[in-house]
Formats: sequence, C-alpha cells, structure tokens
Amino acid sequence: VTRGDGTFLTYTQSRDLDEENGSSSSYCLRNAEGEILKKYFPFENENLGQWGLFSPFWKEEDQIYLVCPLNFTIFRFEDGEMEPWMQVDFGAASADFGKIKEEGEIDFDDLREGGTKVLKMDYLIHTGEYLAFSFFVDGETKFVIFDKDRETLYYSDVLYENGVLPKCQLQAFRNGRFLALVEPLDLIEFSKSYPHSGFEMKKPSESDNPYVLTFALAN
Repeated sequence: VTRGDGTFLTYTQSRDLDEENGSSSSYCLRNAEGEILKKYFPFENENLGQWGLFSPFWKEEDQIYLVCPLNFTIFRFEDGEMEPWMQVDFGAASADFGKIKEEGEIDFDDLREGGTKVLKMDYLIHTGEYLAFSFFVDGETKFVIFDKDRETLYYSDVLYENGVLPKCQLQAFRNGRFLALVEPLDLIEFSKSYPHSGFEMKKPSESDNPYVLTFALAN
C-alpha cells in the first residue's frame, strides 16, 4: 500500500525474520528503496506468521487499515504507528486464538474443514453512513453492513433468505451504492426462486463471467 510520503506498507508471506530475537513479522513499513523502516505485529513463533495470510490491507481515501492476525482487531495506520480502531467479535464462530497461540501451531485444513470458524476478513467499507466488511466462514464469503444513522445491522444470510439479494461478494461502496460480484450459478438460482424480484437483467448463463451488482439500502 503506497503512502503519500513516499513510504509504503508491505506484506510478505516469507515473514521478515528478526534474527536477533527469533520473532517474525508479516507487515513492514519500507522506504522507496525497499529498506525496512519498521516492523509490525511480530510473532514469537514463526509458524503463527502464516495467519497473516488472512489479514488484508484496506485503504479508504487517505486512511489505511489492516487486521491484526489472531484476534481480528482492526488497526488504523497513524504517523507510522498502528492504532487500535475496532475489534470484531464473531462469538462462537471465532477460532480459539488463545489455544492456537499457546500451541504455536495452526492446522488450517482442520479449521477449514470444521466449517464453522471465521478464517479471514476482507473488504472493509467505512463511510459517514456505513460500516461493512466481508468474512469467510462455512465455506463461503459473507458480509455485514451497519447503517450508522438507523443503527441497523444487515447480515448477508438474512438478505439471501428473504430474497433481497442473490448470494454475492461485497466489493466496494461508490456514489451512494454498494458494489458486489455475483456468480452466474447463484444468479440463476436467485432468478428461479424469486422471478418477480424486480431485478432487471438478461437471462444468465453458466458460462458468463461474474456479474457486477449494485444496490442501495432503502430508507
């Protein structure tokens, strides 16, 4: 992620190992020459650094956010420091991070096959009106949207079950509308189940590319 002052934040799967104390970090602040100026979120056990694979960067205008691996705390980058901004609690769907940290090992396949634990968050949307993000659980990507003015939470599963939206992946917010991607098969299933949904679209084909869906929350 490039910053306005000529520095940029980077993520590396190899995790820059700190030979001095044996810890490793997935995130680094670098200068234009690629030299490391500062490291963030060091792991005492290098194996745990793999968790950073599930922690993306988000950039909203001039503000940069990222998620601290292992506890889903969203940090905001301020003046070279990572300031805690918000922690997301997935309740029973949260992985046992305390146990993972204690054991120093992560069995990603076991967590994935279990199907009920949140493995990653992505696509943070933060505006004056809304806070929204996507997350991966139960083998698929889901999302929540919080309407700040009405203090109302919209959960993707509920929107799907009530025929408001086809299954989709939230991507962005532009000009007062949310943007999402819809796989052709999901759009076909939606059009069969809700033929009078009011969506204006051609008859989808399995061979189509994902559709771009735009929608706004009703007043």
